[in-house]
Amino acid sequence: MTPSPAFLKIVKDLEKKYPGTFRKATGWADPRRIPSGVFHLDRALRGGFPVRRITLIGGHKASYKTTLATKAIANWQRNCTLCMRPPAWCVCDPDTTKPMFAVVIDVEHTFDEAHAVELGVDPERLYVAKPVSGEAACEYAETIAHTPDVGIEVVDSLAALAPDVDLSKSYMTSAARGLRARLIARLMRALTVKLDKPRFPCTAIILNHLLPSQDGMGDIWPGGETQKYLSSVVIKLTTFGKEILEIQTDGEEMVKPYGGKAKPLVGPRMEHIRFLIEHSKVSLGSRLAEFDMVIETGDGFTFGDIDDYDDVLKVAQRLGIVKLLRGSDYDVNGQVVHTLQGIRGGWAADPEGYTLLKAQLCGMTPGKLALVLPEDPARSLDLERLNGKGQTAGDQEVSNELLA
Repeated sequence: MTPSPAFLKIVKDLEKKYPGTFRKATGWADPRRIPSGVFHLDRALRGGFPVRRITLIGGHKASYKTTLATKAIANWQRNCTLCMRPPAWCVCDPDTTKPMFAVVIDVEHTFDEAHAVELGVDPERLYVAKPVSGEAACEYAETIAHTPDVGIEVVDSLAALAPDVDLSKSYMTSAARGLRARLIARLMRALTVKLDKPRFPCTAIILNHLLPSQDGMGDIWPGGETQKYLSSVVIKLTTFGKEILEIQTDGEEMVKPYGGKAKPLVGPRMEHIRFLIEHSKVSLGSRLAEFDMVIETGDGFTFGDIDDYDDVLKVAQRLGIVKLLRGSDYDVNGQVVHTLQGIRGGWAADPEGYTLLKAQLCGMTPGKLALVLPEDPARSLDLERLNGKGQTAGDQEVSNELLA
């Protein structure tokens, strides 16, 4: 169906007067995701953090916000930079893909690069920026989001953004009211536009440090509510059941919960974390789940690993991938495995196969990814060209490269 010439003229006039995108709907949603490493979170978000969107992660101190964002960078570096799939499932033409980089905008000036390497990040594909003011941090984030060589950026954190006016004043001078909130609101509005470039699959993960409200009811997100309105996914992290590691006089390590009795430490030390998806435009309604993160190396686990074997096993049984035969025998992809511990041991011995299983359970599928990418909004938009008519030779060549 072709629109009338009058409508096409209105569209062209609007494009000349106001920059932006005006095209026919394709009926296509970008399925690409960046795995977070948390099985329940990836399953709720249909694979992980959405590409070309803003993901806002908030939490109190020591809720492992930076660790979760760093693990997302490591997972992004392992996968294809175009289809975001594991290497075993990627069928993209190597000539159409190129190495891309991750950027961490360390507003707090506390990012531990050695710790990031321990979590699996490749330092050769990671850049760290340490801006001196809030305006500089926002300029970094806004400019990098439009750079074709960057695939993921992390801002840590909004609570540490300090406007240059506040930094230049004396300690006795009162700060400008609402300046940081306006700064964050402008940053979020700019990122929503800069990230919406199909040819540049960049993802923004923004962290924020929550503060308790004065009345004790709820939490305060520094920077106002605009950051939540303009984010595609809003995640809140909390820790519960915190345990203190005590070293006895004889050198024995004991774990003592708050208000409880000390008990011997068995296996790797875990941190119990609960996440709440408060808002999501890429999945169903709010989700609440828990996971355990290893915070001390032991029993084959390293810091940052997530013990999710039991969670994956329950979902696999519900979907029929793992079937109970008789007694304690299970059918796993046509192979008979004795006991649940045998299944866990098999998955631990084959981390690549286990990763593919989790990707499958989260909704990802192997094969060629159909990327129905619209034209670059930076170019002059013409509805006939968007419908496939009147494409120039250059446009057709770029289109073939993207869909190859």
